[in-house]
Amino acid sequence: MMMMCIWTGALVTAALSGSAMANSQDSLKVTVTLSEGEVRLREAVDIEVAVTDAAGLSDNAGWIVLYSDLDGQLSDLDSGEAGVAMVDGRGRLRTHFDTPGERVLVALAVDGVAASGVGSTSLTVTPLAPPTALVSSPLEDEVFEVGQPIPLSAEITRAGEGDVFAIWSSVWDGPLVPGNGDVLGVPLTVTGDRVEFSVDDLTVGRHLLVLRLWDEDGNISTTLREVEVR
Repeated sequence: MMMMCIWTGALVTAALSGSAMANSQDSLKVTVTLSEGEVRLREAVDIEVAVTDAAGLSDNAGWIVLYSDLDGQLSDLDSGEAGVAMVDGRGRLRTHFDTPGERVLVALAVDGVAASGVGSTSLTVTPLAPPTALVSSPLEDEVFEVGQPIPLSAEITRAGEGDVFAIWSSVWDGPLVPGNGDVLGVPLTVTGDRVEFSVDDLTVGRHLLVLRLWDEDGNISTTLREVEVR
């Protein structure tokens, strides 16, 4: 068992490094294809593996294990298994990645008579775009009277499924607090696709209002509105 682990590790290491050793002991031909050559962070990708023997036959049964040079051994999203059964010379693993970057994916196939083969391909994982806001209120250069409620309303577009956080602030008066008891300077967790509340305590003068959004990955966007209170 120890020798098998060392040999398997050597095959995978050779494939990741591009060494010719990866093919020196192979008796199975392994082809790796992807449903997408580029995916976003945490977006599912299907990894298809096709295996044929030295005679070109694809009726092999066995086991396929997949690795990434950045992530190590990969697990299937559906089953949670760290590998997939090879049936009629084919196997499929669905997975996703939590860090961006280009990576090399390696498939190691072993059939029922201990013949093996290694194949590889590359995949690019791109970061998520930051959340964005379409501000409907206030309008640019809108004028308000002292003590008049100023509605702050924005439609939020998010790239991923995680939490998005928001905070409105005035360059002069600091963070703006909605009337629902939120603590000064503590961001709101965006629920749904809108951020809406009003403030009525801005000081007299021109204000640059800033809506700052960010997600769990640290992607940030800002939207500006200038208003006047008189």
